[in-house]
Amino acid sequence: MNATQAQIQGLGELQFSIAALNQEAVIQEQEVVTATKIAQTLKEAPATITVITAEEIKQRGYSSLSDVLQGVAGIYQLTDHTNVNLGVRGVNGGLRANSRIIKLMINGQQVAFRPYNANFLTESLIPIQMIKRVEVLRGASSALFGANAYLGVINVITHQPRDYREAQTGEVRLGGNKLGDNYGEEYSLYLTRQLTTKTAVSVAFNNTVQRFDGLEVQNLPDRITPLYSGKTKDAYRLGRSFYTEVNHRFDNNALFSFDASVQHHEGNAGFKDWGVLEEGNYLNYAHFYARGRYERNFGKNTVWKSSVTWAAGSPADAERLTLNQRDFGDWVERKVNFNALDFSTYLNTDFKAGNLTAGVDYTTDKQQLLVFERYFQDGENIGMAAYDPLGAKRFNNIGVYLQGIYYPFHDTLDNRRLYMMTGIRYDHHNIYGDVLNYRLAAVYRLYRQLYVKAIYGTSFMAPAPTQLYRVSLPADVIGNEELKPERARTMELALNGEISQGITLSANIYYTRVDDKVELVRQDAASLNVIPVNKATIHSKGIELGGRYSYKSFWTYGNMSYQHSTYDKYMHFVGNYKEHTRLYPGWMTKAGVGYALSQYKVAATLEGQWIGERLSSEQNIVLNDAVNENPYALGAYTLMNLYLSTHNLKFIHGKELRIGFKVNNLLNTSYAFPGFKGYDIPGFGRNYQLTIAHAI
Repeated sequence: MNATQAQIQGLGELQFSIAALNQEAVIQEQEVVTATKIAQTLKEAPATITVITAEEIKQRGYSSLSDVLQGVAGIYQLTDHTNVNLGVRGVNGGLRANSRIIKLMINGQQVAFRPYNANFLTESLIPIQMIKRVEVLRGASSALFGANAYLGVINVITHQPRDYREAQTGEVRLGGNKLGDNYGEEYSLYLTRQLTTKTAVSVAFNNTVQRFDGLEVQNLPDRITPLYSGKTKDAYRLGRSFYTEVNHRFDNNALFSFDASVQHHEGNAGFKDWGVLEEGNYLNYAHFYARGRYERNFGKNTVWKSSVTWAAGSPADAERLTLNQRDFGDWVERKVNFNALDFSTYLNTDFKAGNLTAGVDYTTDKQQLLVFERYFQDGENIGMAAYDPLGAKRFNNIGVYLQGIYYPFHDTLDNRRLYMMTGIRYDHHNIYGDVLNYRLAAVYRLYRQLYVKAIYGTSFMAPAPTQLYRVSLPADVIGNEELKPERARTMELALNGEISQGITLSANIYYTRVDDKVELVRQDAASLNVIPVNKATIHSKGIELGGRYSYKSFWTYGNMSYQHSTYDKYMHFVGNYKEHTRLYPGWMTKAGVGYALSQYKVAATLEGQWIGERLSSEQNIVLNDAVNENPYALGAYTLMNLYLSTHNLKFIHGKELRIGFKVNNLLNTSYAFPGFKGYDIPGFGRNYQLTIAHAI
């Protein structure tokens, strides 16, 4: 190695070391917008927020939002390998919830499949290269975001086209995955281009297929005769997503943006409660939004932002479901869709003593209410049973909110040592009526970069259209027009910040109360149908501890969550009593460590999680032991993932080539997720991913 080469290598190592050394400081100084809709540093934001950056996504080999959330404290994900059902701080939405207990957004725009309020956290959400950071807010947040910001908010912030200085940049990515004898594939493209000095555009596309034939259903522990047997066949999950954004800057200090997202989620539904291991079960969703945004600054202290969004979606034509139809028909197809317009506008102004935000949201959503077409096959002949359509119904909501931030010491040199925040929001809905939510917070700088926060907030989750209105099938869910919104309130005391160079710590204690939680109960003693009712009250309290450290080419993180959550129950001759919530572990520990060998242009990351025992679903308790109905628990388990990748390797035209190899479930741990229909769902064994990405 000559002197020049040595200097270049030394400079590269120095740059990497400086970046690693400052990583934690950068995280704490990272701007977040989800807490108040205005940019604040993470350490000062009046909320419990975890941020995962694009650099961390790349370091750890994540390929979906579900991957990103695996290391976040206070979050546990169930899966039936078609979609993810997210739980937060001891509370899970339960059967067919599809992560609706949180509000999922892309740059502040909700992206749920609205007939079910279902959120898709897999590869179908957004191409992973588009993500600049993910802001995960835990706690009740409807005072700012309205309906469904229930137990938390996940806001995916994308790379803005205007952020890039190069005339063109992007990445093409190819990959594959292997689980047992199953092979899947991935390909994606991301491109940003400066069209003019004032206009830039980004576009990205992703297609990922995961196959999982051969997974064996896990039967209940105390049943002598299993309800189900066999293995998955022709099982797969396909996630396809498209995202584009255009920015144009005007001369009058205004910005116009257009963004559009398309999600296509498809898969075999082998572990769904209504068609266990049935062949020919194919779920197929497609939905999108297209939005125009306008932002205008008035002087240095006032900004006005407005947006108009069109969103629509439905099951795709290729969908085919057995849905409890063994004795009633060969298959069914869902007839349901939505077509919505969202309007949003708010004004934010700074003044010496604080900040004021006022806004209005309006949504009108035309829902084609859920019915099922039944198809019968006799040889080559296919017939369709008659059905009565429910027709369409409008769901309209207007929300008005006000938020204020006040600095009591604004006239002193240390003017931001303490600030207080309050917010209130009123929503009026044409179906379920009026809802009022509010939030209070105080943030105090305890010592240098260490902050203590006291937070109180309320929230609600609106009944999904398919919970209110639907034509039922035998042994299925029927609608309940009397459903009320579920309500929650959260109190938190948090401490977070940088205690030394490269070391950050966080700790919080919380209490959440949920009222009118919806549960599925038997319609009557003689019926096989279930109906959603506002039934449960939940009390959840817990603690979350976390820390991060980085030095030169080394980084690590870890967190621990403990929660104790109970239902309020009543039984004749027993009276009131409390029972532990289901589906969620009492203890979780998550950690990761990474190291880069700059001189060899390689890096390695090892992540792990220990998940404690989880009580089975209420449905499975009855099916497991119908006489005593004694609960059983699914055992604790440990998962570890290893990711090896190239680092700063240049290839065609001096652009970066990144080769990544990931081993998921490195220890080949056997474990299961709680199910709902007389079985539990096996987790994936050891599986592999290989990706090759080249910058363009």
